[in-house]
Amino acid sequence: MQKTCPACARPLVGPPPSPPRCVCGASLEPRDLAEFLDDVDLHNDGEGGRSKDDWVRRAARFGVWKKHDHLLIPKERVVSIRRLGEIA
Repeated sequence: MQKTCPACARPLVGPPPSPPRCVCGASLEPRDLAEFLDDVDLHNDGEGGRSKDDWVRRAARFGVWKKHDHLLIPKERVVSIRRLGEIA
């Protein structure tokens, strides 16, 4: 059975493929077992000629280009979490 968002009942996108993948989205509250994100964009390192760092800097400057409403990522798949506002 497909999981749904607890807030709006829309379907959740499953965990992204293995790294190196970068995910940007709004995280409203931390969870113990998984990271739940809203308004999500995904990037594979080197995709579109941009490195992960270049892509994150661009997202910090201009905002995230939403491709998915929600994404649920198991904690064991999360390598690091940073706020876009911390990126120079």
